[in-house]
Amino acid sequence: MHRLGLAAARAAGDRRSEALMLDQLAVVHCDRGNHAEAAEDAKAAYEVFTELGDHRRAGWALNTRSRVGRLCCRYQEALDYGEHALEVLTEERDRQGAGQALEQIEQVHWRLAHHRTALRYARESLRVHRELRGGAGEADALEMISRILRRLGRVDRALHYARRALDVRERLGDRRGQGEVLDGMSRALRCSGRLDEALRHAEDALRIREDIGDLTGVAVSLISRARVLENLGDCPAAFADATRALRICQDFRDQYGEAEALCTIVQFHHDSGQYETAIRHARHALAIRDRIGDEHGVASALNLIALVERRLGRHADARRDVDRALALQRRMKDGYGLGKTLNNLAEIERSAGRYGEALAHAVAAFAIHARAGVGRGERIA
Repeated sequence: MHRLGLAAARAAGDRRSEALMLDQLAVVHCDRGNHAEAAEDAKAAYEVFTELGDHRRAGWALNTRSRVGRLCCRYQEALDYGEHALEVLTEERDRQGAGQALEQIEQVHWRLAHHRTALRYARESLRVHRELRGGAGEADALEMISRILRRLGRVDRALHYARRALDVRERLGDRRGQGEVLDGMSRALRCSGRLDEALRHAEDALRIREDIGDLTGVAVSLISRARVLENLGDCPAAFADATRALRICQDFRDQYGEAEALCTIVQFHHDSGQYETAIRHARHALAIRDRIGDEHGVASALNLIALVERRLGRHADARRDVDRALALQRRMKDGYGLGKTLNNLAEIERSAGRYGEALAHAVAAFAIHARAGVGRGERIA
């Protein structure tokens, strides 16, 4: 439909309609994981709108370019486009467009683990969208606040915001958005140890995403379900989900998702005693996360590598990797991740026979998790 509209606009020489169709095509390509095509169409739309002097629409095209850049893990580019869009749309007094720009900026900061900065932009986005009487933008902001709070270890508050986001999505009939929120709720529930609820939410999210053909979303929900199944002891089913997710991410060249799938698979190789295979996959995931600037993911991958190194008796190597993870998490103020890493360090020291150090790290980890309301459903990964 969009391609027919684009062809008709070009045939009629209607440049403005052509640019509108290009921008809409870019959004569709984003939703389907076709990032190269999305980048090309968004760039073309921006150039036409700029040539026509339509600065407001050019700002919306910049929002699309920011989204494409983020999905391709080009974070500085995504941030530049988002900030430029915010500047243009604020000047044009387009509050809705400015709210969208705030969302793009917060998403980049989320990926870069700048959690406090992301939270500030998300709250401002929520304020703007509420002034505009809510809608999808309000749900997006609520969902992002929920994600950030979960990452900061405030699981109960994260679930509170997620439920509010889900209410908005359901009221709007937004099935794609419902899938995203349900997946986020599954991850939060898993963090709090409520595994049966987490599994139900992951399966609901997966069903919606399969129904609407959202393959990149399917991969995300497969990883979520795999992690819950692994916690519940159903390793064969979990491994099948993670392997399917890895294939989807590789097909779509989704490096962020590929690293997530690899880290999930590492757990299964570790649990089955295939330590060399596990550490090879973990190092591959670490290399991807280093390359795309995913510092939260780097810390998680380092923890996985340390977990395997401990099993192999390489305690000094394990301590080195955990120390690097701790440094990243302290700088990011990632309380929840810090608790997991301290737990990992306690296991390393116990394995090495350094019981006093192990007890001190375990007590520190317990204190962090107790403050955050975290349950027992979470593994190191």
